[in-house]
Amino acid sequence: MLLDLIARWELDPSRCLLVGDQPTDLAAAEAAGVAGYRFEGGDVAEFVRPLLARHAA
Repeated sequence: MLLDLIARWELDPSRCLLVGDQPTDLAAAEAAGVAGYRFEGGDVAEFVRPLLARHAA
C-alpha cells in the first residue's frame, strides 16, 4: 500500500516518514524505503514536530 501511495503521489521515499505504533508499521516503512518511527503514546504533535523539522531539511 505504501509503495502504491508513493507512486501515485510521486513522492520521494527518502523525504517521507511514517509514524506508527506497531512493529508491523515500522516494517512496512522499511520495506518502502521510508523512515519509520515508533509512537508509544503521549502527545503525538510533540512527538512528530521534531521529526518533521528533521525531514524538511
